[in-house]
Amino acid sequence: MQSKQLNRDLTRWRIVSGLCSHFSLQSAAELTG
Repeated sequence: MQSKQLNRDLTRWRIVSGLCSHFSLQSAAELTG
């Protein structure tokens, strides 16, 4: 039960960090473009 909750938190963190890196790459491309 504890590991399932931990897995959910890891998945959420992975999604959030993926979105952050995607947006930072996008804004960097706009700045340099």
